[in-house]
Amino acid sequence: MATAVIDILQDGIHKAWGLEELLKRWDLKPEQIMAFGDSEMISKMLELAGVSYAMENAEEVVKAVATKVAPANSQAGVYQVLENWLERGELTVVQLFVKTGFKKSKRKSKPSIVNLIKSR
Repeated sequence: MATAVIDILQDGIHKAWGLEELLKRWDLKPEQIMAFGDSEMISKMLELAGVSYAMENAEEVVKAVATKVAPANSQAGVYQVLENWLERGELTVVQLFVKTGFKKSKRKSKPSIVNLIKSR
């Protein structure tokens, strides 16, 4: 059984736009950002990030714009890459946005930041 995903977005709104907004909000430069992706829809975000990983199972067009290739999603590729960066001491804090909520509440879910810190 094949799995399909459809994203419906307002014109001009895409993941790169979201990343640009975060760069402005946190006063960061693209060189300070690492991004991961596997679909063509992610290509603009990967082009923007200073370090970008296409997943091994990514479409070829994604691999062409990424600076590196990570193991496949099925092999926990993002985790493996982040763990390697942390072990080498090249990355000490990783901030990931995760959506919280999904409860049967009328409140909209709000993003929260999870900090993964490895002490040296």
